[in-house]
Amino acid sequence: MNKSIHCSKRQQKRAIPNQALRWLQEFGDCQKAHGGLNKRYFSKKSIRELESEVGPQIVGLCSKYLSVVLIENDDGKIVTAYWQH
Repeated sequence: MNKSIHCSKRQQKRAIPNQALRWLQEFGDCQKAHGGLNKRYFSKKSIRELESEVGPQIVGLCSKYLSVVLIENDDGKIVTAYWQH
């Protein structure tokens, strides 16, 4: 996983685990964001895909992390991550 220094600092400050970012990069829906960046988030569809991969019990235990959002550039480098409210 390729992250910016800014992302690492924000991730630590916001208590977002690496696994949540990995799942977002693999399963999260992608939407264009400002400045040519990409926003990844969990939709109902992506949550179902995640459940089919790791199991609904695991997703249920980690459900609080389904509200994490990440911003990445076109090369897949994570610029920042935050909690969506």
